[in-house]
Amino acid sequence: MVTVGELIQRHYESRRFIDQELAKPFTGKSVVVTHHAPLVESLNPRYFGDITNAAFASDLSDLIRLRQPAYWVHGHIHLARDYMADSTRIICNPLGYGNEGNITGFTQEFVISL
Repeated sequence: MVTVGELIQRHYESRRFIDQELAKPFTGKSVVVTHHAPLVESLNPRYFGDITNAAFASDLSDLIRLRQPAYWVHGHIHLARDYMADSTRIICNPLGYGNEGNITGFTQEFVISL
């Protein structure tokens, strides 16, 4: 059984890892890829305020402001998202489940240039 305390610990460990990696000197564009969304702005607006949102997105706005990765690509949200958070482009292009049809906004030709 997984406890709430264990999930919180895993979250902080993952966050610390991302922060440490982004803090390393790097001359190119930094790209973060995670399963969960880094900001609640990625959530489907019809679910804003839902108690289960914590299972889909975190508030990593302080980490984004501090480390300023060029891109943050995430999944888990079955809704296409492409927006700016400070100088970071947040992207999600989900195919979703087969039985959902194309309600996610998935774009097969979607490509970003690094």
